[in-house]
Amino acid sequence: MRSLGLALVLTATPVAADPLGAAQKSGPLVVAEPAPPAAVSSELERALELYDRQRFADALVELRKVVEGKTTESAFGRQRALFFIGKALYNLQRPRESLAAFTRVVDAGPTHPYFVKTIVWLGSLHLATRDASGASPAAAQLARYPTDVLAAPKLGGAEAERDYRAHGRDECLFAAGIWWAAHQDAARAAERLDRIASGSPLFEKARAARRR
Repeated sequence: MRSLGLALVLTATPVAADPLGAAQKSGPLVVAEPAPPAAVSSELERALELYDRQRFADALVELRKVVEGKTTESAFGRQRALFFIGKALYNLQRPRESLAAFTRVVDAGPTHPYFVKTIVWLGSLHLATRDASGASPAAAQLARYPTDVLAAPKLGGAEAERDYRAHGRDECLFAAGIWWAAHQDAARAAERLDRIASGSPLFEKARAARRR
């Protein structure tokens, strides 16, 4: 079972094995994945088993075989493997490489089956690597998502979506908003910053960013 978690507090470096601090909550959040084809290659099956056992370095070796076309895996399986490469690298505390893998998912756009779920991991990378101003390398990728998707992504279940709204949504919107503000696009910045909830700890920061 692969679980994703969301929480606002993160240590300075990524924490295995769930993004956005699942370990700091009462329990992990299970997020349903897109249904895979009936059969997967032995390499992908082994990679996912290794990932589940938190043998991330070993899983990475098998996942790369799939992405590089060294197996008979389907196109869906290769997309799935790319997503898990990003996850494995995150859990190995290799944030730059993890971001590079997730950037490839974002580059593929909404047709990639893990395009939306990548938001959770980008949010985690943002929190783990942001500087004092709130900027991070991951913010540039969050900024590429439409505002409506960042505000209410379809994560595969009502519980996952409630958790995102409670613990990750405003961080992702703020990261994307200040990225656009720094790149002199006031309209796109405002569109994202204006969606931050009035009760959020980031609300006043978002208002301040809007006034700059």
